[in-house]
Amino acid sequence: MARSRVANSRELHYLEEELRRRDVPFVPSVANFVLVQVRPSGEEIAGRLLREGVIVRPMAAYGYPDAIRVTVGSRAETARFLTAPDRALLAGAAHPSRPSEST
Repeated sequence: MARSRVANSRELHYLEEELRRRDVPFVPSVANFVLVQVRPSGEEIAGRLLREGVIVRPMAAYGYPDAIRVTVGSRAETARFLTAPDRALLAGAAHPSRPSEST
């Protein structure tokens, strides 16, 4: 369990740093997932990412129609998510505001 916590923490930090580098708004996390703000909608982006082979959860049912939940995975899984958004998530999408950083 200790190794899993260390790996999750390392990959969470890497994921958040890469999202920052790409200027993708998200809510900082201490869990095994990150809430990422997207456009045009979480449902649309989840569908685009699924076509890229990446599974995320749209968050409209939880009151966040413009967000997806990204689970922290292995470095290879994180890299796959991070390359898919470059094509699916960020294509022409400007993010005028960041979500609240309090959860």
